[in-house]
Amino acid sequence: MKEKSFYFLLVTMLSLFITGCFADPIQEDLEDYVNNGIIPLVPDEEEILGLYESVTGHNYSDDYVLYNTIQFDILPKYQDFIQKLEAIRPSTSEVREIHEIYIKASNEQYSAMVLILDAIDYQDHGLINDANNQLNEARSLFRTFQYELQDLLDEHNLEMEELEELAQH
Repeated sequence: MKEKSFYFLLVTMLSLFITGCFADPIQEDLEDYVNNGIIPLVPDEEEILGLYESVTGHNYSDDYVLYNTIQFDILPKYQDFIQKLEAIRPSTSEVREIHEIYIKASNEQYSAMVLILDAIDYQDHGLINDANNQLNEARSLFRTFQYELQDLLDEHNLEMEELEELAQH
């Protein structure tokens, strides 16, 4: 009886060891990153972008509404979003590199919105141009994040249709 238990334990341990040897840590990290890191933040980001779109472009009414919406609605939510984003700690360097692009893009977009407030305060059209350039840079970084994430997903045989919302940047 003891001999059977010993062999069963040995076989179980060897199978776990063998399974562990063939595991793809990047694939596992990507799955965790997407499912537990990024997807839960999508609604927060959509809310922030929705608020911004509600007072810009064809929805712009005046500087007062734009200023107050950015100052009192968008920036506090964006600060919280960025804190949550920065709290995500991927375990592999490959996923960390991609995540850093997302953080940089979010910070760039946040800074652009702060610059819009300065432009309104000082009625400075040059600052609006600077803010628009920062928003363009943020969009470029978001695209880079999306492309690099998709490439890494493809490399590790994963699919991700859930994050199509991020393509709206």
